Amino acid sequence: MQRSLLRDRRVLAASLFFVLMLAGAVTGSVRKFNGIPWWDMWGGSLGFYMSVQEGATGLWWQQHNEHRIVLSRVLFWLDNRFFGGIGVFLLSVGYSLAGAAAVVWWRVLRVASGTPRPTPLQATLGFFMAGGLFFWSQENNFSWAFQSQAFLACFLPLCALAALATAVPTNATAAFASATVLGVLSAGSMANGLLALPLMTLMAIVLRMSWVRIATLAAVSVAVISLYFVGYQAPSQHGSIAATAVHEPLALLLYVLVWLGNPMYFMLGRGWIGMAGSAAAGLVLVLGSAFVAWRVAPQARQRPLLVAALFFILYIGGTAVAVAGGRLLFGIGGAVASRYTTPPLMAWCAFLVLVFAWNRERLEGPWRRPALAAVALSALLMLVHQREALLPMHTLVAEQRLAALAATLDVDDPVALHSVAPASATVLYTTRYAVPRKESIFGFYPFSEIQGRLGTTLAWKGARSCVGGMDLLEGIPSAPATLRVHGWIYDPQAGSAPELVTFLDERSIAVGFALTGWPREDVARSIGSAASLAGFRGYLSASARGKPLTVVGDRGACSLHVDSATTHYRPD
Repeated sequence: MQRSLLRDRRVLAASLFFVLMLAGAVTGSVRKFNGIPWWDMWGGSLGFYMSVQEGATGLWWQQHNEHRIVLSRVLFWLDNRFFGGIGVFLLSVGYSLAGAAAVVWWRVLRVASGTPRPTPLQATLGFFMAGGLFFWSQENNFSWAFQSQAFLACFLPLCALAALATAVPTNATAAFASATVLGVLSAGSMANGLLALPLMTLMAIVLRMSWVRIATLAAVSVAVISLYFVGYQAPSQHGSIAATAVHEPLALLLYVLVWLGNPMYFMLGRGWIGMAGSAAAGLVLVLGSAFVAWRVAPQARQRPLLVAALFFILYIGGTAVAVAGGRLLFGIGGAVASRYTTPPLMAWCAFLVLVFAWNRERLEGPWRRPALAAVALSALLMLVHQREALLPMHTLVAEQRLAALAATLDVDDPVALHSVAPASATVLYTTRYAVPRKESIFGFYPFSEIQGRLGTTLAWKGARSCVGGMDLLEGIPSAPATLRVHGWIYDPQAGSAPELVTFLDERSIAVGFALTGWPREDVARSIGSAASLAGFRGYLSASARGKPLTVVGDRGACSLHVDSATTHYRPD
């Protein structure tokens, strides 16, 4: 980019917006990260990997709800095989795809605008779009390692449509072949990726490409769709698009509009104002795109990238209809779920490209100030929400680590396990295979440290003294042989709280384990901020209740003595 552009105050402000949005999103992901599988990852990623290792090759093509997430399964396999299965690789892929999409949109904006060099407003818009693609409304997709397909299902069709547009003026065979391959790959991202090839076929007709290329795209579309539905079974828990359109057409329309305006929901602070704003934004996107399509139509072949942007919005619109048809029965609130924000953000990038490229002279001239004001207001609203990525997430992380501890010890504790999966049976079934194999987080400290050590003798003599206590013992109805234990521990000499806590009976036999990381403001007030996360929760053998215990921190680093007989007990 030209140095003169970087000196422009508007461009500098937009580039700062991009940096703040990216930094905020990364900070949020780091704060929320703990490496523990969450929700669909237990069976869909970790369980899938272990089953494939045992020879279940048919799982590569197996449905996940209505999707065949073949490409994401490749990433799941790579993550578990080469990167420890804790999700760092998968999250990096998500961020990389978001960044790559920003580069593609910048390129589309540059070429579609037809300017010999970037203008200040063009660069401002480019940085604004790039920052928007890291909006923390996508929290689910940026912190849940399972969600690579959410980015793939947008990025691959975008590249396919852009490549197809590139093949128009030069008649390039390589660009057309690349577009076709990307269209095929789109079907392996999510179910909505099936729309890519049919839309590419229609786009080829609109752009008056050769009948050979149109026929090729049509044939590939039929082949891919036919293959996709071999053995397909519609998810029983989802609704039908046709039935929803017939019986609830207005609700379907409202769901689609709210879904398309999803980012506005977070920009306006959620609630009914956010819901109304998202519906209004969705309507603007639909009507605005239709108007631009009407104006672009006579010059379609001369402006192929604008046609590609329109077809991308049509692709996202088709996705919205499919989601609404299948999930309206769960309520209109589902349209503003965090995991659904990525496609609308991409659609809005396409809309901004259309508006700028079609009205560049007005936007660079008499409309410049209103345009900059709209961008500035949108950026401000995004930054206000982006602050949520900076909030502490200690309790959330601690809850999920407790669930992993329960899974490691094979304790059926629904209260803890529900923080990582809707059903405790799903977690326990997977971990009974994963724990002994030390797969995923179970191959890392502290979970790898405690495997097989319950009931064994631990040599800990000579440990320095900790401070702390055991506050509460709770019964677990579904695991009567185990108690849930609460307390805190702090190592004054080390100036920190141990991570792993081991409970020993009078014979130095391990009768339980706990993990620190729980916020304890009372301890922090009396000892200092270094003890703010000294709280622990874990599990203790019910047979140890009423006996004196030794609490040992991190491989015998420090210890303290407690009397469980005086600890408050709550049966359930």
